[in-house]
Amino acid sequence: MIQTLPFELIVLIFRWIHPSRVLKYSRLCKSINRCLETSHFATRNISLFVNPSQSSLPLDPKRPPKKHKTPSDLDVLWFEWPSAYQLAYLKYLIPPQRIGWAFQHYSIRGHIPSQIGLMSNLVSLRLQSNSLKGPIPNEIGDLTLLIKLVLSHNELSGPIPLSLARLKHLLLLDLSHNELSGCIDVSLCKFRELTTLNLNSNMISGTIPLELWDMRQLVHLNLSDNLIDVPREVGRLVNLDSISLMPNNLSDILPSGLLPGTNAWNLLMIDGFFDMEN
Repeated sequence: MIQTLPFELIVLIFRWIHPSRVLKYSRLCKSINRCLETSHFATRNISLFVNPSQSSLPLDPKRPPKKHKTPSDLDVLWFEWPSAYQLAYLKYLIPPQRIGWAFQHYSIRGHIPSQIGLMSNLVSLRLQSNSLKGPIPNEIGDLTLLIKLVLSHNELSGPIPLSLARLKHLLLLDLSHNELSGCIDVSLCKFRELTTLNLNSNMISGTIPLELWDMRQLVHLNLSDNLIDVPREVGRLVNLDSISLMPNNLSDILPSGLLPGTNAWNLLMIDGFFDMEN
């Protein structure tokens, strides 16, 4: 009977099956299921199929760093695996040098694992246009070298984590076209280098903190298609090249800082902001 096979024999038999298929055999019986989902089995199984060059070797100072990591099939599976497999594969994922991840349009399912916070050498993380669900993990705030974070066009939900405020070098933040909710916290309005902020097409509500209008380095701002109460302090954003706030709940008060003919005024007119008065 297959249920009576010793644990190590199950490991020896099933470890030769590719990680993309092996977990399907966990349905055979409970003893196989228990074996295949252990970290011991996951480590031995993955080690047979991973490219040795993927392992996190010490950084060679004579070699220039790569700009982006090209994802392998196992890299994509990492988002869908149970936690034992995610942990076992992590050592092959952690980059030995500063690098960018570009995993857009890979049909990735599952969630963003909390272990992603251990990839401290990431300078760019692009996971847009996949099928990722669940919350954005707080651990992304541990990627303190990030200059670009793009998680748009997924099915991510929950609030924008406050831990993102730790990303002091961020230039681009794009969380658009998800199912994010809650408010824009004041702690997320303290980026000093951020030039592009795109939160459009979510379910974000509440009032935009006035501190956002003090982020004068912003060049591109898109908060459209949310449930936000928008005050008209946008006249402070003097460097804007593009802005979109429609449709949201717009304030009826026009402050003196927003004057006809200014850059912000002209951009809002193009966006249809003043059509609400008609």
